[in-house]
Amino acid sequence: MKYVAKDIDVDSGGIVIADPDILGGDYSQLRGLGDSYKVLKISNGTYSCRWRVLNSIYDGKPEGRGTLKVTSGRVIVVDPSYVTEKFTRPRIRGIVEVDKTGSDGTFTIEFTLVRK
Repeated sequence: MKYVAKDIDVDSGGIVIADPDILGGDYSQLRGLGDSYKVLKISNGTYSCRWRVLNSIYDGKPEGRGTLKVTSGRVIVVDPSYVTEKFTRPRIRGIVEVDKTGSDGTFTIEFTLVRK
């Protein structure tokens, strides 16, 4: 299934695609951010995820892949600095890091999920 998350604001140079329960954090901070993040309903399961940044400063459209684990029926597309200080290395298993935005700004992320 293909998804598009438009107008994702980035201040930390990256975006995550994650189940909010796995990512953790304080989501009350998002109330003042308007449409700068997206929450999608997605069936529970483990997915192979392929993503592309449609409007990056890099030449072309940066892309990547990862494994997404969904346990709450929801997925958030957000700059992780808006919700958690927990997002540090080593990476949290089951979330997908979009780490090739090229800078801070507002981005559109296209991603495809295939159940494993």
